[in-house]
Amino acid sequence: MATPIGHALAGLAVASFTHRADDAQAQARPQTGSMGALFGQFFYKRGPITVLAVLMALAPDLDLIPGMMQGQPVLYHGGISHSLGSGILLSLLAAWLWPRNGWQWRNGRIGQQETALAIFMISFLAFSTHLLLDMMGPDGRAPFGIPLLWPLTDMRFLSPTPILMGVQHTSNTTAGFSEFLGGIFSMHNIIAIAWECVCTAPFILLGEWHNRQRLGQSRMNA
Repeated sequence: MATPIGHALAGLAVASFTHRADDAQAQARPQTGSMGALFGQFFYKRGPITVLAVLMALAPDLDLIPGMMQGQPVLYHGGISHSLGSGILLSLLAAWLWPRNGWQWRNGRIGQQETALAIFMISFLAFSTHLLLDMMGPDGRAPFGIPLLWPLTDMRFLSPTPILMGVQHTSNTTAGFSEFLGGIFSMHNIIAIAWECVCTAPFILLGEWHNRQRLGQSRMNA
């Protein structure tokens, strides 16, 4: 199981491959180099898709909430929310709810125009990164692995050779909040986060490079 930071970075990597604004939109954005202007450029054109991808990459861990309500955070963790079936359902919901022309914000709109298919694909890819990362790390708590192919089968899947260090929080599903929090704030998890940053950074950079190439090509063809 990967850390939430690793999952969020994987979602950011998916978002980094999304298409940038066209030339007219790009020229309308602030051109100054201030931090406020740079944030404005990101927020108005890429913010919504990035937020969507990051949230979808974290979504499988929503199964922590029912356990937290019972004082046992990992009681239901690693269940059916960690499956491709759940990813399809949640991605369909995101595609249905997403406004076709972006989001109204003050005197303008933020976000690019996206089709329902594009939103579904971005959502599903981001969701799937969570499952992939969880399978690539060790699982120290039974039942081991994730039900990847639910509802077709309850069989659990886990890589025999871990690539990630995995997050450590509890050793059993009935652990309470004190053990859960004590396990989270450990040196192991800090090192695990650092390694996940190393593993995901190349994909984020590759996505940014890919989009810059596409933007440059579109300007040449304009």
